[in-house]
Amino acid sequence: MVDKAVEASSSFAQKVKNYLNPTVLWEKIKESKSIIIDVALFFGLGILVGYFLKKYGQYVVVLLFLIAALIVLQYMNVLQININWVLIQDTLGIAHTNVPAGASLMALYWEWVKINVAIVLSFSIGFLIGLQIA
Repeated sequence: MVDKAVEASSSFAQKVKNYLNPTVLWEKIKESKSIIIDVALFFGLGILVGYFLKKYGQYVVVLLFLIAALIVLQYMNVLQININWVLIQDTLGIAHTNVPAGASLMALYWEWVKINVAIVLSFSIGFLIGLQIA
């Protein structure tokens, strides 16, 4: 009974020792370097969007009305708008989502949020900070 307790404590101590090993920690940091850069980038982008949204909100409303007018014109087949979302996601380094047939926009957005949790959280926190700064 005592031997099992000693083994368990030594195995726990060994796990902690391996986890806190500087070379292991450095390798984990190097592996997650791109995630850290993405989180920092979207955090800064969130701050900028929040700041400018609060500072120049009236212009954002006009822009939203313009976008809504373009969507209505496209719906009425007056003009055709094509957005290459794959290229945009590749450029920003955002993971792609698989679109099931007949999926709603909210279901697609929710799948994207689940895949990119760190990016969404960092952007949201930055956005809220940007709103507070302005």
